[in-house]
Amino acid sequence: MKQRPFLARASLLDLVWLGMPVVDSEGKLIGSVKLVRTGDPAAAAVADGGPFAEENLNEAFARALTQGEPRVGPAQACRLIREGFLEVAGAGLMDHDRYVAADQIAGVDEDVVQLRVRADQVVVERQHWI
Repeated sequence: MKQRPFLARASLLDLVWLGMPVVDSEGKLIGSVKLVRTGDPAAAAVADGGPFAEENLNEAFARALTQGEPRVGPAQACRLIREGFLEVAGAGLMDHDRYVAADQIAGVDEDVVQLRVRADQVVVERQHWI
């Protein structure tokens, strides 16, 4: 496996393509890449629930229909947007999508994204049922 761990995080994200398999630090397949988003260090901080706070069912419904990625809590979203991230489609039928921060990527080769963390240390997509 020809990994490139010495590249900057943004450069590692540039090497990732949609559909690429993702394995955790123990070699377990956690899914395949569904979305690649490079970091935005200038992204505004999310404070006190920011854009995710909803006061009524109408606002919750509108957010569920229009909210972009990542679909996680405000603090986690802020970190992922600033650093860059991968959205990983779950490997199994009942698996949820997960978000991998750029700093959780150990290396990328031609065929696989290798993480520096276990699968249970990766953020799981927040599920909304309306």
